[in-house]
Amino acid sequence: MYLRAIHCLNCLKSKSYNKLLSIFSFFVALSAVPTFIYGLVSGDLRATPTLYRELGAHGFTLNVALITSLFCFRESRKSIFIFIALALVVFIFFTTLKKSILEAMLIIFLYLFFAEKLKFSHRLTSIILSFLFISPILFFVGQDLIDNINVNIFYLNNAGNEGHVRIGMYIAAISIAVDNFPLGSGFGTFGSLGSILGTYSPLYYQYGVSEIGANSYQHVLDQHHTLLDTFWPHIIAELGFIGLMLFFLLFFYPFISSIFKYTDKNKGVFFIIAALTLITFLDGLALYTPEVPVFIFLVHFFLGLSFRKICVDA
Repeated sequence: MYLRAIHCLNCLKSKSYNKLLSIFSFFVALSAVPTFIYGLVSGDLRATPTLYRELGAHGFTLNVALITSLFCFRESRKSIFIFIALALVVFIFFTTLKKSILEAMLIIFLYLFFAEKLKFSHRLTSIILSFLFISPILFFVGQDLIDNINVNIFYLNNAGNEGHVRIGMYIAAISIAVDNFPLGSGFGTFGSLGSILGTYSPLYYQYGVSEIGANSYQHVLDQHHTLLDTFWPHIIAELGFIGLMLFFLLFFYPFISSIFKYTDKNKGVFFIIAALTLITFLDGLALYTPEVPVFIFLVHFFLGLSFRKICVDA
């Protein structure tokens, strides 16, 4: 009787968990429709108003919803979630954000090869169908993507690695970590809000970062700067190599621990943990996403719920 009661309680919790993810998937898909329509009408797919402050945040949120919608389809087998997932893929491609498109493709790959138990022929068929679905989308956004890639290549060729806003921050961050081995330069000294809050860190002058892009003190005063564009440089510089390893242990802890609890029963939840961890890590390579408060709450809220569920079900 006791075991039966526990089983019923776990089923109830699973239903609540699945319902929460389904509501989130519906909400994000609906909220993205006005942005999508505006982009089509205006002809400018990148400069579109969103509910998420800017396009990078919009693309990341769409990818989180893609993860939850695929999970909901796996658990319920309701076709509505496949339609939501397909709509989200369209919205993601129409942002023309290279990192968001790459993340979406990785999410689909993880789902087909790890979340679903498919024969090789079925996986191959799914991949072919995915390409067939994406092909007409590329017809509409392909030129915008090519133009954006050419702009990036032109900028890199003219600025060089050290003069590139993002690459230059990584080069400086590694130099700071080496010079301040093994614990880095300390909190609030490089690439973080504390480094420009009421002051301007001297490390920006020392390592030539103030001369890169819109990184100067005047740009900070004008509230239009690029010092906080990427997440990982300030982790590398401020925490050093030992701190970075400790941070990685915390960052990847839900994923690593879930590997040891992985079973066929919880592979759907494992997919959520693995996919969320992956896209958050990748987004941090180019943007400040992992440190934006709303995404700290969103990502780790879902990670925490999923990790608890996988521990209970193990």
